[in-house]
Amino acid sequence: MKYLQIRMYHHLNNFLNGYSLNKKSMLLYPFYDYNKFYIDDLFIEHLIKNSQKMNEFYKNLKIKTSGFKNLKLILSSKEFVHLLHCFYSDVAQINTSKSTIELNSFPGKKDVILKTMDYNIWFDKKSKKGNDFSALLRIIDNITKNERYIFDLLIQGSFATLDYTSWSDLDLNLILKKGIIYDISSIIDLRKKLIRINKLFFLNDPLQHHGFFIIPIEFFDDYHEEYLPLVVFKQSVSLFNKNYILNVNSFSNEYYIQWLLNGINSIEINLQQNKKYSNYELKLLFHQILLIPSFFLESKGIFLYKKNTFEEIRNWFEPDVLQILKILTDIRKEFNYNPKYQQIFQFAPNFNYYRIFNSIHFSLLRKYNINNYRSDIYRFIRGVKNELKDDL
Repeated sequence: MKYLQIRMYHHLNNFLNGYSLNKKSMLLYPFYDYNKFYIDDLFIEHLIKNSQKMNEFYKNLKIKTSGFKNLKLILSSKEFVHLLHCFYSDVAQINTSKSTIELNSFPGKKDVILKTMDYNIWFDKKSKKGNDFSALLRIIDNITKNERYIFDLLIQGSFATLDYTSWSDLDLNLILKKGIIYDISSIIDLRKKLIRINKLFFLNDPLQHHGFFIIPIEFFDDYHEEYLPLVVFKQSVSLFNKNYILNVNSFSNEYYIQWLLNGINSIEINLQQNKKYSNYELKLLFHQILLIPSFFLESKGIFLYKKNTFEEIRNWFEPDVLQILKILTDIRKEFNYNPKYQQIFQFAPNFNYYRIFNSIHFSLLRKYNINNYRSDIYRFIRGVKNELKDDL
């Protein structure tokens, strides 16, 4: 059930943010609204074993339940929401039947006390910080208008710790109120609102590569750090001044090693393509590289806030191996990309127009040519792989 719940968590996030829109829908949403849904044998195996409702749903779609890998379904929004509804209703029945003992004796119960919002800093629009937060304030204003769906909004990352730079994107986690994931009409309405709000992220960072992170409050009874690592959770700011008790379902060390290897593999495949990087792709690649220290330390059982990992990782590698981290940290400090003309896309039907434009725009390469950094990136990757040999 853990595997299936995590997969459905990602599908829920993709759907509510509009990432699941197929190519035609990216341009024509909300007038045309169809979604990609990838499934594989292992996913189907879990569905059949754990969810009779889901199995019936697939039969209604007239697709096979075995013998395929990475099959892409194109579902209407109503079909997609029905799929989510079947799954979460089934999970609710399973949890209700066995939760009494497990929730009282869960070995990973954690109390998380969050910081409250300093309104003097966040809402003084005349101050520099108030100006920096203008996009975030507009998002907050929209979220507070939809409190019937939202239990809390968590501000994460550098905007929560107030050490942001021009590089920083917005990391925001929506906690859905109890019962929302079981209500088809609520999910459909919330999705429409979030896709519209998502355009505001790009006023802060036109190269933003994600929207909201979304966790139903029911997930806190069986919490996986893939939703949001605890070390990040504890540094978050709660918009509605909430605190949390999480029943943490811990992963094995092998999971974190695999997570690290997946990150390295993604970078290697990216570099092997030897392509010309768009603005969007270049910043995303740099971001992936800067996450490797966190993944590496987690594979060693060390869980730190991201900005603290760069100091800790020096204890594991020689300076020449870590040279790319110094280079990218310097780029992060001096980075400044926010052309005002892109604000015209706020009038576009959805946020994908930002992504489409920045996927064909190459101006950052004039300053940050990836070929200047390839050898440093490969040296870093080789060093991390060598350090992992004894763990594999």
